Amino acid sequence: MGSSGTDSCSSRRILQIHPTRKCNLRCVHCYSESGPQAREQLPLQLVLDLLDHAVAEGYDVAGFSGGEPTLYPHLVKAVDHAHGLGMITTVTSNGTTLNRRLLERLTDTLSLLAISVDGVPESHNTIRASPSAFDRMESKLALLRDSGIKFGFIFTLTRYNLDELFWVADFALHWGASLLQVHPLEMAGRARTEIKDEDPDATELAVGFLAVTKLQQTIGTKLLFQLDASDRDVLRDQPHRVLGSGHDVERALPLVEYVNPLIVESDGLVIPVRHGMGRWCSLGSLYDAPLRDLKSRWLRSGYPAFQKLREDTLADLLNDDRAALPFFNWHDTLARRSAEAFPFPDALTTG
Repeated sequence: MGSSGTDSCSSRRILQIHPTRKCNLRCVHCYSESGPQAREQLPLQLVLDLLDHAVAEGYDVAGFSGGEPTLYPHLVKAVDHAHGLGMITTVTSNGTTLNRRLLERLTDTLSLLAISVDGVPESHNTIRASPSAFDRMESKLALLRDSGIKFGFIFTLTRYNLDELFWVADFALHWGASLLQVHPLEMAGRARTEIKDEDPDATELAVGFLAVTKLQQTIGTKLLFQLDASDRDVLRDQPHRVLGSGHDVERALPLVEYVNPLIVESDGLVIPVRHGMGRWCSLGSLYDAPLRDLKSRWLRSGYPAFQKLREDTLADLLNDDRAALPFFNWHDTLARRSAEAFPFPDALTTG
């Protein structure tokens, strides 16, 4: 799942499912505004049908996040089903709710368990809005390591915490992780009000690239690094990495040729790219129709406007004469532009 350097857009074909918004923490940067009081979750059969259709549409990775996905009562069955379809399976967790029984049930079917670590303990606890979050997470790592499940850590990069990346790398090595993903803070959900203006700028992303490169060279293959940032020069030569290759709507190629990643939110809404996209971009709700039907409607009505949004956004980024540094967060940039594309984007849906 990981690679050193930047990740302009994964070569994997990813379906990201948020099966619940329930979470035992209330993190200040949470894109889905999850928390202990949230009750919204997807029915199991809806998730199983979604996975069947997603494989038929070309997706080969099923990622489960949230909310806290380990609190979703049907997580094991959903992961088992995705694994049985031949998909790579991943779960992203805050780590505090892991237990031996759950790990035993996931051992044979989960490809990667990603644990969030947002810096040194004090910083982690601040972002997680809990003075015990780090200790509770770390107390479960021996269980995870001993389970044999491949695991990694996700570090949320802000404008002010790059220096803590080196501590997190040592922490990951100590526990035997195989991957450290550096993911820039995105201005979605709770982050827009509780830690606004802390998302990393082009300077932080450029320095982050140098730091990740140096760490990878120093550590070698014991720990793989991935920086979720896009390189303007790479996208100039390979625009298909963010624009997709499915321009022929009449041929109705697999959905993955038009959208990757594809996101399913806990209310059943299917959206492109990431949580927080303007809702006018959505394919519609799985409560109204299965994925294959949402696809056919969207290709006729919603996709042309979404593709124009992508093309215009990329053109503006590539033609920005003020951009002295090459790195930016494509997904976050596109989501922000999608919110600006219509006066009231949340009031609009397709299908």
